[in-house]
Amino acid sequence: MSLKFLGMLPLILLIREIDFNNPTNLIVLRIVFFVVQSALLLVMANLYTRVRKAVDHTPLEVPPQPKFGAPVDEDQGPEFTTVTNYDISQLRQLLLKLGMGMGITSVLHFYWHFNPPMLMQCVVNPMQLFSSPLFKLYFLGHLPVGALERPWVEENPLKDWLMGKQADTVKPKKRVKETKKSKKARA
Repeated sequence: MSLKFLGMLPLILLIREIDFNNPTNLIVLRIVFFVVQSALLLVMANLYTRVRKAVDHTPLEVPPQPKFGAPVDEDQGPEFTTVTNYDISQLRQLLLKLGMGMGITSVLHFYWHFNPPMLMQCVVNPMQLFSSPLFKLYFLGHLPVGALERPWVEENPLKDWLMGKQADTVKPKKRVKETKKSKKARA
């Protein structure tokens, strides 16, 4: 089990203890959410400038990526790009993930008055950004070797779990015993 998920357990217990009917708690929650998400956007902007400054025209072969809900097209060949362009495309995907989380959480809170996701996003979004390969390369100064070697494989525990379950459910075919009739028919 990932440490990210283990870190969520105390947060879930904390959320149960907070009284969101208290207007002070609600205002504090909104301020914390706004500050955390604004800080993330500033870090993303800084990350973008760092990627643009580190111009790397090294050619990179990127295998075809599956589109949402569609399988990988077997006929489509790999895409050729540069390291800088690849990093910018990965930054856009990360910004889209974080933006979707912010947007959905805001809708849940302001339209349906559902408060726990706001507190969850204050923890999940920074964890998602800090665990991204771009942050590790450009902020922490890690070298692009091993798991940080481009192109990156996106971790999807749900897909891995489902694929593992499917592999478990596929059973090998049983051998059918030959009967005397089938032996005579074959002969």
